[in-house]
Amino acid sequence: MAPSGHTTNIIMTANHRAWRHLIELRTELSAEGEIREVFLLVADQFQLRYPALYQDMTIHPSGVVTFENSKV
Repeated sequence: MAPSGHTTNIIMTANHRAWRHLIELRTELSAEGEIREVFLLVADQFQLRYPALYQDMTIHPSGVVTFENSKV
C-alpha cells in the first residue's frame, strides 16, 4: 500500500514528578535510540520552561539525564 499522507499526533499528560521519572528512564543508555532523542528534547524544553522544577537536572555528554533529587 502506498502511504496516504496522514499524520499521527500524540498527546501525553503527567505531573512533573512523573515527567522527571520518565525523562530519567527514557534517556538511559539501555533505552531505544529514537525515544532517547525525543526525551532529550522534552528535557531541554522542561528545563527551559520550568527552571525551578528542573534546576537539579544534569544532561551528561552521553545524553543520559539524571536528577540530583529523584523524589521531588
